[in-house]
Amino acid sequence: SMGSEGQLRAACEVVKSSLQQLSPETRFQIVAYNAAPTMLANQPLVATEENKTRAARWLEGLLPEGSSNHLAGLREALWQQPDAVFLLTDADDLEAKEVKAIRAIVRDRALLNAVLFGSGRIADETPLRRLCESTGGNVIGK
Repeated sequence: SMGSEGQLRAACEVVKSSLQQLSPETRFQIVAYNAAPTMLANQPLVATEENKTRAARWLEGLLPEGSSNHLAGLREALWQQPDAVFLLTDADDLEAKEVKAIRAIVRDRALLNAVLFGSGRIADETPLRRLCESTGGNVIGK
């Protein structure tokens, strides 16, 4: 669904822009997911110019297809033990059971933020918003 109005390309541009702001000693990882997650690399990469270019090329090859398995994508991202996770999605459709499973994984380990693409108005009370806010994060629209 991220391909219908160019949301995936917009999300990739946001990620590429964010990568350019990283200092060379920062470690990063990108996890893309639809029905199943895929990662840029087997482990986080140092933000060298070479790795930023590698990430940009990888992002260009992503195709918008299939459903969004948020739990699988977030589980893979959290396995990397990050300080923060940025979820770029076109659907604020987490269910209560998914939120419970994600909270069990997150605990106090990571700040969760979500960026919603093409979703119009963002509802004040949704499971995704409550999940992000419970970690100190937020949900914004793009």
